[in-house]
Amino acid sequence: MGFSVRIAPGVRVRVTPSGVRVRVTPSGVRVGAAAASTRVRVGAGGAGAGGVTASTTVPTLFGPLTVSSGPLAPAPTTRAGRRRGGGRRAPAPAAGRAAAAEAEKAREAELLAAELEALTSAHRSEVVPVPPSAAPPLSDPDAVVAALVEAYARAGEAAAPVGVDGEEVTTVLLAPPESVVPDRVPGRTAAGRASLRAAPARWRAGVHATAVTGQALRTARRALATVPALAAVRVVVVREAGPDAYGRPRLECLLAGRWTRAALDGVRWDLADAGVIAAQTASELLVQVRRGGLAPLDLRGEPALAALLDHVAGRDADG
Repeated sequence: MGFSVRIAPGVRVRVTPSGVRVRVTPSGVRVGAAAASTRVRVGAGGAGAGGVTASTTVPTLFGPLTVSSGPLAPAPTTRAGRRRGGGRRAPAPAAGRAAAAEAEKAREAELLAAELEALTSAHRSEVVPVPPSAAPPLSDPDAVVAALVEAYARAGEAAAPVGVDGEEVTTVLLAPPESVVPDRVPGRTAAGRASLRAAPARWRAGVHATAVTGQALRTARRALATVPALAAVRVVVVREAGPDAYGRPRLECLLAGRWTRAALDGVRWDLADAGVIAAQTASELLVQVRRGGLAPLDLRGEPALAALLDHVAGRDADG
């Protein structure tokens, strides 16, 4: 899953949800940096500390995620303890089992809430600017592209620069699949207890749209931070659409926007939502919202975008 694009003669960048890989031919030297993952642990202490620790892995495509809570269950009784205590523990009473089930649901709701927060706050990720003295000059477009490839790879972002035009760079970003959005919604009952209900399709589509928009903004921010001389960034968000009738790969465009350094200066990333920021700061923005989510753009009236997608998919004449 993903796409590859030639950024220079003999140099091809492969972008997948797990990271970025650069291939240099004909020598075959490869430089890759796959996206790491953050281990999320639910539970305090190991078995000897009175609890059993459970863990799950959440991709860092949306930024780091750390959730901690108390132990999921009592520690198992040791053999020595059974000898001293005169045998196995008595079964927990019904009230105790109900309380344990309620605590488990509360922890699961907490984990889902943290996962949703990470999905919808990609645009708030910290981006450290590179000092101008250490950044490549715009007079060397190949160096600019190389610096951005490395920056995206180090950050584990599924993005790749495809061209530099004066003070502007164009970057293609691979959208996360809709399956990254949880199929349940955490909440509270009228009595204040944790609840988990099935997520409506429209709600899931909206969360996915927010995640995609947030990643597009983060991609633009990272480009501007990596190359301080850049004045603007174009971000084209794509997803795979399967092969065409001839078996060739196809890409669909979910979003295309242009953001200038001046427009993003002073944005309150910690307060505003990704959709609000994107709409109010983009000098150009193409997006099609349908049933609460992002629908593929009709590029029949956008020949430049259509040609770019063909190039990225390897469908153009020079591949």
